[in-house]
Amino acid sequence: MKILVISDYFYEFSINKSMDFIKHIKLNQYEPLPLRGYDAIIIDMTFYNKELGLDETKLLYDLKIKFSEDKNILSKNNSILIVVSGAQSKDLKYEEKYDPENTKSPYEPKDFNSYDFLKELVPDKGSLKLDEKGNDSYPDTAKPVSLYLERYKSEPYFLFYDYNPDSVASAGVTPLSRVRENASPCVAFENNSGRGLVVILPPYDINDRETAYLLLLKTCRSYFKQREGFKGYIKFDDAIPEPIRNDFIEAVACFNYDLYRASLVMCRRALEGSVIDKGGDGKNLMEQIEYLHKPLHLISNDVKELAQTVRVIGNKLGAHSNSEDIQVTEEDMITAIECLSRFFDNVYILPKQSEKALKRRQELEGK
Repeated sequence: MKILVISDYFYEFSINKSMDFIKHIKLNQYEPLPLRGYDAIIIDMTFYNKELGLDETKLLYDLKIKFSEDKNILSKNNSILIVVSGAQSKDLKYEEKYDPENTKSPYEPKDFNSYDFLKELVPDKGSLKLDEKGNDSYPDTAKPVSLYLERYKSEPYFLFYDYNPDSVASAGVTPLSRVRENASPCVAFENNSGRGLVVILPPYDINDRETAYLLLLKTCRSYFKQREGFKGYIKFDDAIPEPIRNDFIEAVACFNYDLYRASLVMCRRALEGSVIDKGGDGKNLMEQIEYLHKPLHLISNDVKELAQTVRVIGNKLGAHSNSEDIQVTEEDMITAIECLSRFFDNVYILPKQSEKALKRRQELEGK
């Protein structure tokens, strides 16, 4: 994936790490923003209390122009936009350089709000409602922003959004955290915009910049993996028994966070649970899988090989410690999750679909 990062504070960490998939722009290097061609864009507005300088003001104004010119830019590109909103929202004045040859646009200061560029991406304001227990919508472990929010959700300078679950305008918004206990404005939320995604996050601790930078990159990669990684065919179908399904969900969540060994352990756990659930017998998982193939004949030889692949990858790279520090690659993880998903298709999802189809066919045939 390709990520564009606009930030002064993150520049030193970007140049010190060999990340070819990242393009970094400092505010004083900023030119009209090349938004197209990136899978994710991180805009760092960690300005805090200081007066915004010309670079920051130019950035905000150009973003306003860019998004007003092409309101569907995120949807067209299927992009992920993450805005770290470290400045309080207030009106600014931007003065374009006087051009005596441009008679169509006379020189005059332009007033705008510092977050005007989000107006086309964020619905109208409402008010936040808590659930029956008085809790707000904090993220669960599957949400890629949760690690970031656990560190930075209580910082005082933010762009907030008043969320109303009963409002049509808020239909595409998922609140992620509030500024403080018993307060209604959200300080972080997701907004689905067509095929794109906008994530507004509170600011980070200026003394913890590298951690914040890595967490934001992880958030981008996590959303990208969810959208592109398995091409939409990973199914958490109700046909899979709940304990096994939860293990599989956790395995994919760990993968999205780049926690590959943890993901492999959960893949192996989900596989073992399903093999036992289907009657696999033997002194170890290998024999139990073979038992499903013969003598039970519940799985074909191809499906058996899928399960054995998950077992071997899980054992060698995840579950069992060894003296060799074998690196778990993303390709290993994709193979394990794809094989496990196909295994579940064959032992749970397809049989349930066949049973449903047979029942309907018999009804139509009058039996």
